[in-house]
Amino acid sequence: MMIGSTSWVEPGTYFHNAQLLSKLVDFVELLVYTWDAETEALLKRELPLLKNLNLAYTVHLPADRLTCCREAYSYLASSGLRILNFTLHPLPDWEGFIADKEDVSLENLIGCHPLYRRMTLDFGHSLLAGLDLRYFSGVEIREIHLSGVIDGRDHQEVTEKELLCLENFRRDDLLVNIEVFELKALVNSLGRFKKWRNRFKQDS
Repeated sequence: MMIGSTSWVEPGTYFHNAQLLSKLVDFVELLVYTWDAETEALLKRELPLLKNLNLAYTVHLPADRLTCCREAYSYLASSGLRILNFTLHPLPDWEGFIADKEDVSLENLIGCHPLYRRMTLDFGHSLLAGLDLRYFSGVEIREIHLSGVIDGRDHQEVTEKELLCLENFRRDDLLVNIEVFELKALVNSLGRFKKWRNRFKQDS
């Protein structure tokens, strides 16, 4: 399994966070929650720096409008970055956008969780929505967003409880993205995950 983190674990730019994470993870999820002139200019400045890091990337496409998703995808898919997967929210008319793109998977949200043949499975969203993980049987899980859920809030530090949920998804090519937004919580989560992964390797 490849292990990743979001591009926001402390205040700063994409490169600042990716450089900080480059010794800890295999890939960094670039959080592109909208697409505007400021976001495009920042990425244009930082692309050469991101390419020089020993990292792969995934991309969280904009969560506001499908037109922003199209623009962000067009720019980043041709950027030269090693992008392993793009994640899309089920925005209105998402089916038309994703249909011809083999590198895009659909993420389940708390209040909206249609199935598609390629999914980014968010464990926290599933728990908060009351979904049994068997709901996702029969589809390709390309990426997992893993976080703890405490007092009805996801994106918390990962515990053994969440790692147990991974047992049925053990696959060498699976992308596991720990979606916590604070460095200490990430480091603690990574430590638990790597111990679990080592047990998995010993059992294989």
